[in-house]
This record gives sequence, structure tokens and C-alpha cells, in this order.
Amino acid sequence: MKTKTSKPIPEKTEETLNRLWHAERCFAQAGEGDAVAADLSDALYYMHLLVPAMSQPGAGVYCREAERVYNAAVLATPAVLRAFAADTANIPHIDQALAAMQRITGGWAIGSEDKPPRQPGGYEWTRWLRNYCHNLVLLDLIPKIELRAERERERIANADVDALLGRVLRPRR
Repeated sequence: MKTKTSKPIPEKTEETLNRLWHAERCFAQAGEGDAVAADLSDALYYMHLLVPAMSQPGAGVYCREAERVYNAAVLATPAVLRAFAADTANIPHIDQALAAMQRITGGWAIGSEDKPPRQPGGYEWTRWLRNYCHNLVLLDLIPKIELRAERERERIANADVDALLGRVLRPRR
């Protein structure tokens, strides 16, 4: 009589658990609606770091943690759509990317044995969304950097004038 040997359950790694926790936190923050582009970009960054670990046999040991990431991603979706609603040209792409994000995290949540086949283009769509978010963050940041640079140029110009006047007006000994 043959006995079925069970496969050993893989150990959870601290690195993967940390990445799952960070992805969940960043999706949750994106859902709060304050800095949606930055938070979603960060969440997708952690999601991309997780792809190799979550694609391995035995990744089902992370089902509970992955389910929390999936739930946070789903809950963030309305805030993301509200934040990006003005960009009508990219809404179809954003919808595609959000659907891919949910398919990927949902696949992780159901476990490795029951996982649906890899969704073609899913990683690429989420990468597009991450780049889109990163570009929005940069567009918000550029005017602040330019303003800071202008103030620094003014400070330097005024310092030069003050130094020049100080030499001219300084009494001779």
C-alpha cells in the first residue's frame, strides 16, 4: 500500500512578511485619499517586490497576509479613481491597471494550489500604474523644488549684495 507523503510546509520569511505588511499599509493609506499617488506608488513598489516570493510553490502559507493586502487594494480603488478622475485620457488605462492589481493580489490571497493562471499583462499594467503615480508625484514636487531654488538664488544674490555693501561702507582704519 502506497502512502501519500505530504510536502513540508514552507517557512514564512521575515522579508516577505514585511513586504506584505508594507503593501497593505500603503494601499490602506492610498484609500484614505491624502497622498493617493505617492501611497499607491509605494504599495505597487512593495507588490512588485513580492512577485517572486508569491509566485513560488508553497506561497499559500501567506494566504492570510495576502488576503489583507488584497482587501486593502480593493478598498483603495474608489479613492484612486476619485483622485485620478480628471485625467480622462488615462482612465481606461487606470481601470485596466487597477483590475490587474486586484487579480494579482487576489490570486495571492487564494493560495498557491488554487491560483488561477498568470494574468497576461498584469504585471505590466501594474508597472504602468506605478510609473503613472510616480509621475504625478514628480509633477507635484517640481514646482516646490523650483520655488526652493528661486528662494536660494535670491538669498545668494542678497548675500552677495550685503557683502559688497559691507566692504564699501566699512570704515577704513
